[in-house]
Amino acid sequence: MILAARINFQAMFKTFFKQLPKDRDGKVTVGGFEEFLKERNYQGFSSGLLTELGKERNETLEFTDALELYYAVRTRRPVCDGCQAFLKDLFFCCVECYDLGDRPRYYCVTCRKDKHACPAGHSIFLDNYALLQFRSNYMKQEAKKDKSGNRYRLQPNASKAKILCHDVFNSVEDFYSKELEDQRSETVRLNAGGNINFDGNCSF
Repeated sequence: MILAARINFQAMFKTFFKQLPKDRDGKVTVGGFEEFLKERNYQGFSSGLLTELGKERNETLEFTDALELYYAVRTRRPVCDGCQAFLKDLFFCCVECYDLGDRPRYYCVTCRKDKHACPAGHSIFLDNYALLQFRSNYMKQEAKKDKSGNRYRLQPNASKAKILCHDVFNSVEDFYSKELEDQRSETVRLNAGGNINFDGNCSF
């Protein structure tokens, strides 16, 4: 079932990818995809993320690259707030920001050693492994947020191509949200009576 969902999602995303605005050479660029996601209220690509993927904003973007970038911004994969490095191993998070529902502050091991502090003045940090026990509650709060938050309100004079592109992306977002919720429900079912350890990432 998971494999079928992955195939269906990728097919839907490929349809969306074909609708993205092209440059004068008829290609989708990293910067162009980033601008589209910003229209949908997503954060831009961090320098650390682009470095990790070996991409520059003016480069041509292939389908698989776009899919990886979408996963990264959709799942809010963190970057270090100190040096902007893409965090994929051990890192630290401000627990108080996390508990308050504010945007969590993340720091790599090096920046924590250099005494980088939370801008809000908080002092309690946990590494990402210890933080996993809090993750389930955080993802539930995210799921309760208004799903229209990333719906883009088109201008009255928007072109048909732009309208189609955003309509297809709406379908991508809805499909992803549904599959994420289904996986969350399945995790709860399998862990009934025990400790739930769900990191909130959906692998398609």
